[in-house]
Amino acid sequence: MKLYVNMPTTDEGKKMLNEAMAKVQATLVLKAIDDLNISSQSKKKVLQGILKELKKQIKEKEISS
Repeated sequence: MKLYVNMPTTDEGKKMLNEAMAKVQATLVLKAIDDLNISSQSKKKVLQGILKELKKQIKEKEISS
């Protein structure tokens, strides 16, 4: 599959693209977790682990900026 994207040139356009891509990525992650052959409780733990790691990475990025 090929995907062609006309890259935005304005800051507002770049922000909109980043937000749209983040939503797509989040949807894909949630679908992947949902497709796991594990209990609902285990899926919840996987999601909590992902959220914990993302928060950690955000804090690390804020500290280094």
